[in-house]
Amino acid sequence: MKFTGFANPSEQYAEKRLDLNALLIRHPAATFLLRAKGEDSKNLGIYSGDLLVVDRSIQPGDNALVVAATEGVLRLSRVRVKNGKLLFPIGGEARVVGVVTAVIHFPR
Repeated sequence: MKFTGFANPSEQYAEKRLDLNALLIRHPAATFLLRAKGEDSKNLGIYSGDLLVVDRSIQPGDNALVVAATEGVLRLSRVRVKNGKLLFPIGGEARVVGVVTAVIHFPR
């Protein structure tokens, strides 16, 4: 085999390709994407059409943003932890589906 010419000197400065899975997903088997719908979450900085990265394997801590199921409906909520119990500002019975770990926001 015969090689001619010179190596590209800029190769050492080349950027690695961005891998969104590596950047956004810590637990692939327990993570899913959910699209926000409606205007209820504007106060959280989340708008209709944004993608939420939700991890089911993370225990929610104080002030965590979670997806909660209440009366068969999924809702976004910030939870508080008091005396080891989760407190939901949305009221009623709620079950945490997962913790939101990232939001992919699309400019309008």
